[in-house]
Amino acid sequence: MATTYKLTYFNLRARAEPTRLVFAYAGVDYEDVRISWENKAEEWPPVKKKSSDGKVSQITTHGIEVPGKILEKNPKDEIYCVGNKLSFADICFFAFSNTYLGNGKPAVPDALKDFPRLTALYKKVRDEPKIKEWIEKRPVTQL
Repeated sequence: MATTYKLTYFNLRARAEPTRLVFAYAGVDYEDVRISWENKAEEWPPVKKKSSDGKVSQITTHGIEVPGKILEKNPKDEIYCVGNKLSFADICFFAFSNTYLGNGKPAVPDALKDFPRLTALYKKVRDEPKIKEWIEKRPVTQL
């Protein structure tokens, strides 16, 4: 049986966007289940009851929730956060910068423009073809 994934989160970029970007970068199809932000009082409680930790950001495969974490360091001469290739840390940086500093627009946020390494990393992640494609087609949301 092929591996299938389901991501459940509010209809926002916020905490789920790094995972969506990873799926886009890896070319992985997944079910993007979005809980209405406007109707969260009605839609969230039934989902919360099924969650193992009571949190909304969930990835499931074959009906099982999948936990995840990262923590690594990178030499000062690399653009990426970890090693010499794109990682989840880079994608998290981009998702945070794009959502909270750039209001979801692909242009480099003004707050990063005085930081050449961060600007380069932002562009490197944004310009990955599959991530760029996701950004162009993703739903417009508040966060």
